[in-house]
Amino acid sequence: TEPNEDGSLDFHLENFSLQDDAKGMEQGWVRFKIHGWDNFPSSNPKPVVLIPTSFDATHRDLEYHIGPGRTFDPEQVRVIVINHFGNGESFSPSHEDTHKKRFPSAVRYPDNIRAQKLALDALGVSQIDLLYGFSMGAMQAFHWGAMFPTSVKRMAAVCGSARTGNTNKIFLQSLRHAVMASKGWDGLSGRFKGTQTEHDTVLRAFARIYAGWGVSSELYEQEAFKDLGFDSLEDFSVRSYEGGF
Repeated sequence: TEPNEDGSLDFHLENFSLQDDAKGMEQGWVRFKIHGWDNFPSSNPKPVVLIPTSFDATHRDLEYHIGPGRTFDPEQVRVIVINHFGNGESFSPSHEDTHKKRFPSAVRYPDNIRAQKLALDALGVSQIDLLYGFSMGAMQAFHWGAMFPTSVKRMAAVCGSARTGNTNKIFLQSLRHAVMASKGWDGLSGRFKGTQTEHDTVLRAFARIYAGWGVSSELYEQEAFKDLGFDSLEDFSVRSYEGGF
């Protein structure tokens, strides 16, 4: 496939079977970005690092990890940042209208991992030297290790669990219901089809809910957000969380 404008690549899928949707994914894609792939001898290639994206992140959001003097130096390792289904880069509900393709009723972690494995196979990558994941990325890392143990040499699962806990489920349901309570929610199709203004309003609600969960209570009670350059709780919520979403 030809690279996208930002250099990312799409691995296309057809008639991809899914764990909980009998119709499967008739057509879709997995999007990824490679760093440090060029200029290495094929007889002694650099180690491969795979980074699956976290809940609200894309491959672009995780590039702060990558570069000289950072966590992953492309001069030393080959880094593949791969997007999970539904994050707006790999095949997502938001692509249905523009691409005229149905997004499945349910996509599970094993579905993501199998699709990612197919993409890596197409690249000729049979061994992952380090699988690094944060939050939802960590959950994908655990599934990678369980499903393809001989393909993963090392794993760094940060701030994640192998299975979603009940407390986290309650939190995620609060996000879901914020969308469903909005004017732009279409109950018949089970999709958000609102205006841009309604879209922005929902994302701000998402951000405010996430602000109560994404950091420790100590950061708020001790006003440690001021050490990060924020003037107040409102400034932190607006610039850190609303800005991030």
